[in-house]
Amino acid sequence: AEVREGVIQTILHVARKFPIIRFDAAMTLAKRHIRRLWFPAPGEGGAIPSRSLHGLTEAEFEAAIPEEFWREVVDRVAAEVPDTLLLAEAFWMMEGYFVRTLGMHRVYNSAFMHMMSQETNAEYRELMRNVLEFDPEILKRFVNFMNNPDEETAIAQFGKDGKYFGVATVMATMPGLPMFGHGQVEGYSEKYGMEFRRPRWDEHPDGWLVDRHRREIFPLLHRRWQFAEVANFLLYDLVAPEGHVNGDVYAYSNNVDGAASLVLFNNRWGDAVGRIHWSLEYRDKGAGKMNSRTLADGLGIGEGEWVVFREHVSGLEHIRPTSDFTDGLDLRLGAFEYRVYLDFRQVSGPQYAEVARRLEGNGTPSVDGEIEALRLEPARNAVADVVAAAIEGDDLDGPVQALVSVGSELGLEIEVSAADLEKALTNLVEIPDVEPLLPEAWRRGVAAAAVLLGGVEPAVAEVGAGWAFERVSEQPPSPALLQVAMRPFDERPEGASRLPTVGQSAKLLLGSWSEDWVVRSLVGVNEHDGVEWFDRDAYHQLVTAMLVTGSLRSTSKRARDRLVRFITVLAGAPDDTDYRWDRLTG
Repeated sequence: AEVREGVIQTILHVARKFPIIRFDAAMTLAKRHIRRLWFPAPGEGGAIPSRSLHGLTEAEFEAAIPEEFWREVVDRVAAEVPDTLLLAEAFWMMEGYFVRTLGMHRVYNSAFMHMMSQETNAEYRELMRNVLEFDPEILKRFVNFMNNPDEETAIAQFGKDGKYFGVATVMATMPGLPMFGHGQVEGYSEKYGMEFRRPRWDEHPDGWLVDRHRREIFPLLHRRWQFAEVANFLLYDLVAPEGHVNGDVYAYSNNVDGAASLVLFNNRWGDAVGRIHWSLEYRDKGAGKMNSRTLADGLGIGEGEWVVFREHVSGLEHIRPTSDFTDGLDLRLGAFEYRVYLDFRQVSGPQYAEVARRLEGNGTPSVDGEIEALRLEPARNAVADVVAAAIEGDDLDGPVQALVSVGSELGLEIEVSAADLEKALTNLVEIPDVEPLLPEAWRRGVAAAAVLLGGVEPAVAEVGAGWAFERVSEQPPSPALLQVAMRPFDERPEGASRLPTVGQSAKLLLGSWSEDWVVRSLVGVNEHDGVEWFDRDAYHQLVTAMLVTGSLRSTSKRARDRLVRFITVLAGAPDDTDYRWDRLTG
C-alpha cells in the first residue's frame, strides 16, 4: 500500500506540472497481468517459472490488491488534478478493458495495427461492434496506429500501395486519434529503437509515397473535425447477394453539422460485392436504448430526386438516384480498394436526370459543369457545324447564321461572321504546301477554330471545334496546341520572327521549347534509356497549326513568304535528329 500510494503521489506531482501523462507498458500493472507475471496461483508455473515460489491463492491475491491500480489512478487524478489527460500503452489486447473498465482517457490501439495487418477483419469489426453496443464514445479514446518502435515498420507490414493507403485512410477517418510512426510517411524500412541516437541505414524519403500522402491522406487529416466525433458515427455490414455478411469490408458514415461522409475499404485480396443499408446497433444514450439507422438517415438524405457527392481519391463527383441510398447502396470493391465519399447534396430537376443518364454511373470533375455543358450543347453543335463546313469546303453563311441565332437564345456573345472565316480560309489557300505537314482539310478546320476562338466563348468554341474534327474523322487540335501555335505571332501581325533571319528565329523558338512542359506534352516527349525522344507526327501537327495561325496574321505577300520559309525550317528540323529531343532543341 505504501509503494502504491507513493507511485500515485508521483503521478499526481507530474500531473500538476504537465497536462498530458503517458504511461509506458501500463498493462503490466493491470491485476490480471500482475497475477500472471508475478503471483501465479499455487501449483502453476505462471509466465515466469521462478515466480512460482511466490504463488498466492485467489483470496490472498484479492486481499492484497482489492482494486485495480489504474482505476484508482484515474479517479484520484480526476478528483485532484481534473484537467490532466492520461494516455496509456495497454497492449496484449487490453485496450478495451483500459477504457471501458479502468476509465483511461486514451489508449494505444494495437489491435488496429495487428488486425488490419493480419486481415482478421471480422474480428476487428466485432471489436468495434462491442464498443458501439457498450458506449460509442469509447471509440474516441483509441489512438490508432500502423507501427511503433516495438513492431515492424508500416512499410514492412502494409507495403506501399492499396492496402497501406486503405488502412491509412481508415486511420485518418475513424473516430479516435490517428498516429503516424517515425518515418512512416517517408517510407523508411529501418526498425528503430527508442535508444537509437541516429539511423543506422542510409535511407531517403520516397518522394512518390510522400506525394501520395499529400494527395490522399493529408487532406483528410485537415478535415478531422468531420470524422472525429461519434454522435452520428454508424458502422454497416456489407451484405453479399447470397445473404451473408462480408466481414472484410469496413463501411461507416459520419455526419457533423450536415457535413456527411461515407468511407469504404475492402481489406482483402479479392473483390467484394454487396449492399449496405442498416447500421449495426449502437447504444443511444439520449434515447436510453439500442438503436440502428439507415444509410440515408446517417448521411442526412431526405427529399430530392438525386444525390450528388464527391469521391475523395479521384476527385470526381458522382450523381445517384436518392433511392440508391434509401433502399440501400450497392457496392463493388476491388482488392484493397478504398473510397471516401464527401460533400453530399441533394438536387432535383430534369437536367440532373439527363446528366445521370449520360454519365452511366461514372464520375465527372463537376456535375454542375455537366449541367452547364447541357446548356451550351446547342451552341457547341452550331460551332461544330461551322468548323465542319470549313473542313469540307462547304458554304459558311448558313452555319454561321445558325450559330449567331443559337448564341442569342443562350445569351452568348458571338462576334464572328462568315466574312471573317472566308478571309482566313482565303489567306490559308494562298500559302503553298510545306512537306510533310498535315493536309489542307485539317488546316482549314484549324483556321476556322482559331477564328471562332477569337469571337466565341472558349468553353463553346473549343469543345464544338473538337466535335467537328471527330465528325469528319480528323484528329482535333487541343486548345493548348492552338495557344502554343499562336505564340510566335502574337502582337506581330506582319511577321513570324523577331530576329533578322528565319533560321535564327526557328533556332530560338526550338530552344525555348526544351523545358516548356506544355510543348513537351504536345509533341509526346518521353524518356527511354536515359534519352528523351519526341513524336514526329505530333511535332508536325504543332508546326502545321503554326502555319495556320501564322497565315491569319500574315496579310501581305512578303509576310506570307517569310512565314513559309520559317515553317519550312521548322518542318525540316527533325531531319538528322533521330527524333531525339536534345538534338531538336539544342
